[in-house]
Parts: sequence; C-alpha cells; structure tokens
Amino acid sequence: MTNVQFSDIPGHTILRCTDCYKGKPWYDFVTVKVGRNEVAGKLLSIVKTSGKTWLLIHTEAVTNTPSQASDKMMNDFVYKFSLGDFKCIRRVDVSCLKAPLIVFPDYGRNIKRDFIAVLPKRKWAMFFKKELRNSTCWPVND
Repeated sequence: MTNVQFSDIPGHTILRCTDCYKGKPWYDFVTVKVGRNEVAGKLLSIVKTSGKTWLLIHTEAVTNTPSQASDKMMNDFVYKFSLGDFKCIRRVDVSCLKAPLIVFPDYGRNIKRDFIAVLPKRKWAMFFKKELRNSTCWPVND
C-alpha cells in the first residue's frame, strides 16, 4: 500500500510513500514511538498482513537517553535530524505512529540523510504564546 488515511491522526491525515505520485517520488515523514523515545523518520512502506498494519520507517538513531522529537520542536520550533544507518530501518506497529511532520532537506548537508522538521502548524499558537510569555519585551496578559 502506498496511501493510507489514518482516522486517529489529527485531520484524518493521509500518509504516502511511493516512488511515483503524480510523476515524482513522495515519502512522508512522521514521528513514531520506539521504546521510550519518540523519533523522527521517513515512511518507506505501509504493509498490511493478517489484518494488522505495519509501517516500515527509516528513523534517526535511537539513544539510551529518552528523547522526544516533539518536545525538541516545541522548544526550538525546528528540529534537525539525520537518518541513521541500516539498523535504523524499523518495522513498527501503526499504533506507534505519533504525528506527521513538515520536513525539508538540510541543503547545507547530505540532502538524502539530513533533514529539518518544523513544528506542526496546529502547535504554532502554543509555541508563540510561550515565546511571548518568556519575552521581556512584550508583556502577555491571559
């Protein structure tokens, strides 16, 4: 399968992973739960076997220290990451899927491995409200 709509993702998001969508390759990026970590990754395939849906994802390397990609984006608005080596290609249950990502290549580095993710649009208001609250220039009243 190359296109799947997941009703439990905000906005019933359609995820795509194909070599040819409207004549060009299209691979969506998502965050997934891997152990105690939430990591960013490139969706390579969506496989349905025996009524169960699996995602094949090339993720960033997972460290022993728990980390959350979404927390890093909430703090910095953007999140730089690199896809790991062959060991970072994982088959995960669809229930491990956390959220889709807005991603573009890091053109100053290896554009096939290094990426920059932007905080999802639905969280922009929370981010900017937090930034204004922490600012000494602009008083914010709730």
